[in-house]
Amino acid sequence: MQVADVRCRIESHFESLSPELKRAARWLAANPADIGRYSMRAVARRANVQPATLSRLSHALGFERYEDLREPFRASLVLMQAADYAGRAEVLQAHRDPIGQRAEAINSMQRANVASVLDGPWANDFEAAARSLLEARRVGVLGLRASHGVAHHFQYLLDMLRDETLLLTDTAGTLLDQVHRLGPEDRLVVFSQAPYTRVARETARKAASGGIGLVAITDSPLSPIARPARHVLLARTDTPSYFQSVSGAIALGETLLQAIASLGGEGVLARLRTIQGHREADRAYIDPATATSRYLRGAQ
Repeated sequence: MQVADVRCRIESHFESLSPELKRAARWLAANPADIGRYSMRAVARRANVQPATLSRLSHALGFERYEDLREPFRASLVLMQAADYAGRAEVLQAHRDPIGQRAEAINSMQRANVASVLDGPWANDFEAAARSLLEARRVGVLGLRASHGVAHHFQYLLDMLRDETLLLTDTAGTLLDQVHRLGPEDRLVVFSQAPYTRVARETARKAASGGIGLVAITDSPLSPIARPARHVLLARTDTPSYFQSVSGAIALGETLLQAIASLGGEGVLARLRTIQGHREADRAYIDPATATSRYLRGAQ
């Protein structure tokens, strides 16, 4: 069993837990390294619960003892403790696990990250966030460093559903100039996950202080972009590799886009028809029937 499997158990059992067990479960999910590093008494003290609460939580999650719950965290502790990218990669190189085993570990955590979009201990309100983006005059989208590709993907698809969307970048140091073009009638969607980008945090705070409705797509309620946001959508970023996974962030964005499409009415349908017409006129995509016919003729 891996850490992701324990988290899946926590998330699937969360609503059936007592308030005391929920508090302990939240702390365990947020502090995986501490579970592997400290004794049950020390963990209970840090989580502000009694040691017996951790035993009861273990039983509620289907473990015979607390030590059985703790074991996956102890096994992965060396990787979680590696504080830098090279340190985490060094752990991977030292273990030399078969590539199939490594791929399955990544796949398992990615599945858990995607599942956390709907089945996590938080309640992601996609409908409220979708309505907010539909009602806005203009929507800016920001993602920096590892989150840039996810933000670009989201803005590209969002632009098919409504007009006046823009991808914010820091090209030539103009990021704040772009933010200044947004106002209280606009929205800013920010993608950011640990390790959080300082500029993304400062931009989110700047936007929120100016009355711009902020939609935070991130990995924790304690994320620095979650605190000033009107809408917060959360997903896991767990990985056994050297850098956090973006599979959960992609799933959040695509689920939000689906909500926008389903709630957007005739306005969304009209824009999709227009865009499809333009792309067909521009022959933007290869016709699969034509491509197959040419391939078959070439194979003869």
